[in-house]
Amino acid sequence: MSPRAAAGALLTVILATAGSPARADEPKPPAPPAAGTPAAAPPPATPVTSAPQVQPHGAVVVAVGDAASPAARALAMDVYRDALLRPPMDEATARVLAGEANTATAPPRLKELADLRGTIGRAESDLVARRLLSSLGVELGVPLVVAVTLDGGRPVARALRVQGAAYERVELGATIETAPDGGKTFRWPGATATLRGFLGVAAAEPLRPVAPKAPEPPKPAAPRPFYKSPWFWGTAGVVAAAGITVLVLSRTTGGPGDIHLTGKVGP
Repeated sequence: MSPRAAAGALLTVILATAGSPARADEPKPPAPPAAGTPAAAPPPATPVTSAPQVQPHGAVVVAVGDAASPAARALAMDVYRDALLRPPMDEATARVLAGEANTATAPPRLKELADLRGTIGRAESDLVARRLLSSLGVELGVPLVVAVTLDGGRPVARALRVQGAAYERVELGATIETAPDGGKTFRWPGATATLRGFLGVAAAEPLRPVAPKAPEPPKPAAPRPFYKSPWFWGTAGVVAAAGITVLVLSRTTGGPGDIHLTGKVGP
């Protein structure tokens, strides 16, 4: 072997045994923890937040059968004017549920609500009707559905709790005032107070005088709330005249008969 070839072979052997030198800028692997030293805890996981759920609020009035529509509309006027009972829905929905017929150009959702209301009135059993009313309450986001029917020509309202699809044990009765021309006006004295009791909410506090404030610049007109629509106020009379006798009818569903409470509405 020539001297040059021997030197090359020797250099190859030296490099193979020594390995490649480590670079100064290369990261070094972490040293293993010493015996008895606890391992580092992993970083805390980011909590997952969900959107807040909207709690059911208010009550809706449903006319069970077309014949109950005038009485249901009168009760709806009273219920939807009460801020503690007002449901989160629009005027068109309120009118359909109270028995108003849809127009040919009504959106599909309103037509479906009208069909559902008709199905409730034609239900073959009380169980089916209660289940339909309960599902309607879930869809509209309310805990209470008030079904208005005619019992021997007398308007009767029953409040159904959406959770459990069960009626309250008290029925609400309307008074009927007949005009000389034969027109009938339905009133539901005491109904809103009873419904508030079912929901466990207190009555609204009376208005108190407020100190005058400095005039503020005019603000852009906001959309009118549905409960201020003329539909709710057009035929609603005000029972405020002294000496007008009203009759509140209530009945426990398991009781032997009707309980008649007579009173007067003062000025």
